[in-house]
Amino acid sequence: EGISLSSLSITAKAPRSGKDDDDLKLLIYVVTEKNTDTKAHRDWYWCGKVLKGEGKKFQKDFSDNDLPTRIDLAADGKPVIARLMIVLKKRHHLFTLNDVKTYSYKGLSGHEDYNRFNTDILHAVNLWNAEFDDDYPPPEPLHPNLVKAMCYIESGIGYFETRGYPSLPDVMQIANPDNPAIHTLNNDGWKSKKGILAQEREWKVGGVTLLDLKGKANGASPEESILWGTRWLYHCAQGITNKGTRYWRPWKEAVTLYNGGGNPTYVQEVYDVYRRGIDHRKNPIKLWSIAFFLLLLGGGFIAYASKDNGMFWLSFDRAKEEGIEYVLTLNEQRGMVTKKIPIATRDKNGSNTYNIQKKDAVDFFTQDISNDRYPEIIVEGVSKYEKTVYVLQSIGREWVSIPNVGEYGVSGPAFQGHDVSFVDIDGAGWQEVKVSWYVDYSNAQDEVWHSWYRYDPIVKAFVFTQKNKEKVTDKNDPFSTVRLDRKVYSQSKYYNW
Repeated sequence: EGISLSSLSITAKAPRSGKDDDDLKLLIYVVTEKNTDTKAHRDWYWCGKVLKGEGKKFQKDFSDNDLPTRIDLAADGKPVIARLMIVLKKRHHLFTLNDVKTYSYKGLSGHEDYNRFNTDILHAVNLWNAEFDDDYPPPEPLHPNLVKAMCYIESGIGYFETRGYPSLPDVMQIANPDNPAIHTLNNDGWKSKKGILAQEREWKVGGVTLLDLKGKANGASPEESILWGTRWLYHCAQGITNKGTRYWRPWKEAVTLYNGGGNPTYVQEVYDVYRRGIDHRKNPIKLWSIAFFLLLLGGGFIAYASKDNGMFWLSFDRAKEEGIEYVLTLNEQRGMVTKKIPIATRDKNGSNTYNIQKKDAVDFFTQDISNDRYPEIIVEGVSKYEKTVYVLQSIGREWVSIPNVGEYGVSGPAFQGHDVSFVDIDGAGWQEVKVSWYVDYSNAQDEVWHSWYRYDPIVKAFVFTQKNKEKVTDKNDPFSTVRLDRKVYSQSKYYNW
């Protein structure tokens, strides 16, 4: 799966022994390769009567439309295969509609369909993934759910109100005439206010060439907008090396370039939707439902997800030790074996401040925080007053909690605050952790304090890097400048945090 036959090459010898001769037949998908020599047996590609011990080569290249599912060799006598070469190639991955996430959110009216362009998204992604599956393909294909998340952030998939330029039909906002993207794609001679010509180059098979779609790119319909918006995203992902070959930026960096810097939180907004199905820009909106189940054995709610051929879920398990009320556990099932990884305990006397309460929602998701292509598991819930977030890393076959080292050198097993979020602040692919606290003053303007952490691969811990503050501009709405967890804040503000 994922590879196909590119070419087949066979060099064989067929000797003649007295009145008889040795022959070799080749069948590709039960169709016999014919011998064109007039003196030979037609069904035997290597015929000893003609070759008399000399070698003969068969060579055939295959396209994606004529891939054989079976190759057979049949011998008469003792022919000799001197050389056999099979060349394989990686096939581009074709996504299906089952791969496109269904948004259950129906909008404020309850009648909006955020899945109405799924087929157009699928078509565009499969088309451009195939187009760029050449000598220098991207290390991972573009996923339709990333494009769908961009459609949502750009235009609410055509439902949001926008200023000046409408959200429909141009759902990816690719053809806004004030932006250089559409002009660069079409090479139409447009210049920015600074006089910069909207013209760029790309690598194609054969060398570097000017990007010029000759006016075909447009946003006149949702289908066209998605098609050419996806093409522009592919352009943003590409770079050209000093040797004149192509290199690929990570898709997250390409998303940043797609926005052009107009919105500093754009990539985080897109990836919140892409990875977690949450729109955090104002009041949090769940775009799809997270499945929860009642675990009869543990007596608690769980969330589940499938990853790397394994199944993971959370459960609140009964504790065997005295003084422990329950244990929040990550369950990993591979085949018939289930491994239990304890995450946090709930002490009966309340001494463990890093516990996660059973009565509140518990969630988990995967994300590559350490930029090593191996996603961590992030488990988040609420302790007594704070949002509590554990980050689990796979070391060998074991999942362990990554500690964090605070500003004053104190280590803890989890992050705690009114809000905990993961932000790639410099576009380098490393996810910094931002821990936010709302500070409520009685004699001054309220503030939100942020502490930043970065993963250190040497000590295998998150280490404090910096702190900054923000003023709250609206006393009646402490969330006007930053996104905090409303529930956690309302629980804790009365304790003068």
